[in-house]
Amino acid sequence: MLKLFLRRVLQCIPVLVVVSIICFFIVFLAPGEPADNYRGNEMTNEQFEKIKKDQGLDKTIIIQYLRWAKNVCSGDLGYSMTKSKPVITLIADRILPTITIMLMTILISVVVSILLGLVSGYMENSIVDKIISVVTTVGISIPSVWLAMILVIVFSLKLGFFPSSGMRTSGVMSFTDLVRHSVLPIATLTFPKISSYTRYVRASVITECKQLYVQTAIAKGISTRKIIFSHILKNSVLTLITLVGMNMGSLVMGTFIVENIFGWPGLGTLAFVAINSRDFPLVMGTTMLSCMMLVCGNILADLLYCVVDPRIRS
Repeated sequence: MLKLFLRRVLQCIPVLVVVSIICFFIVFLAPGEPADNYRGNEMTNEQFEKIKKDQGLDKTIIIQYLRWAKNVCSGDLGYSMTKSKPVITLIADRILPTITIMLMTILISVVVSILLGLVSGYMENSIVDKIISVVTTVGISIPSVWLAMILVIVFSLKLGFFPSSGMRTSGVMSFTDLVRHSVLPIATLTFPKISSYTRYVRASVITECKQLYVQTAIAKGISTRKIIFSHILKNSVLTLITLVGMNMGSLVMGTFIVENIFGWPGLGTLAFVAINSRDFPLVMGTTMLSCMMLVCGNILADLLYCVVDPRIRS
């Protein structure tokens, strides 16, 4: 497994390099100059040119990229043009809320979809299966932005059950308050994921139920519960691991969008501020960190394959 991990890490290095090059060139090809963020109202042209020279912004784009890459390799992500703070400090302050909401989304989505998929697949064509299929179809079809607005209108503005924005109430540091603020953002992210994962688990369970080993277990009089959780579940969960790994990109982007809708103080809101203000170092820092999260998610999915399926491990 260690060899697999090292091989996957080495394979991801070219991906990170290509992503960094594309993002770097896109930022510089946009209208205007990144150095304009340093220009003050009363700054003379000589002072502005001196700042550009000090920051290395007077060099060619290739030289600037190589300089940026060298600094990143040494752990220096640069200095924010608009926040007047090191980029790594700004990211460190925002990464925990984003990771929290992503981990909760994955955990809830996987657990609920496994349970619903097992029930729906084992009870194929029953009333329960049809109800679950209708709900999951609706969940897949609803855009996340529209769902977020509906949840805010119904559960925040109309019923007043949950706050509409923020991570905590001002002056309140309790765990209950944190949970109340996180319900709507997590619900917005989990409902489409649960709907998608459930349908795939259902299809996998239906396929496994037709296998000979399941028919043999039934003939031996083994209980339904043991057949489902000891035999069918182990083979069906491989499909779910694949989906989670493939959907890491959409989860990262979905988290960023939901954070801006609900005012969640994570990397998403920080990235949008950086893009709107064209804060080049901050844009590159948040983009590369998002890419790292995606890469780590796929590596973890590959490792889980080995844990779940001994055939892959061998």
